[in-house]
Amino acid sequence: MDISAVYAEYSIPINLQNHMLRVAALGSLICDQLDRQLVDKDLIVKTLLLHDMGNILKYNFSRIDLFDEADRKNIEKYKKVQRDFEARYGSDPDIATLKIIKETSTDKRIENLCEQAHWLNLKKMFLPIAGI
Repeated sequence: MDISAVYAEYSIPINLQNHMLRVAALGSLICDQLDRQLVDKDLIVKTLLLHDMGNILKYNFSRIDLFDEADRKNIEKYKKVQRDFEARYGSDPDIATLKIIKETSTDKRIENLCEQAHWLNLKKMFLPIAGI
């Protein structure tokens, strides 16, 4: 999976790309500290690289200060991307993310992990892995 190509294909704003890249990097560091037999680092990193693909649906375009400087010049483009996402995937960013994952990956484990990784499930998922 060439993540840069995926981000470009879906017109993901730079700040959202950077968020997913940072979360994936943090996930990778955390995985390095855990038992490799219990954690599939590759799966976790791939999932984190895609985990918020639908979040452009949450964007408030009256707050352009939140955009990367280069993206501020393309606000109208991102408004269109948001409308296109809503028309194609609906208005729920989590559902949009899952649909995009299905389009970009054949690994069902990524879809399942992303689907299960809601805030309410985090304790249930990660505390046993961490031995807590």
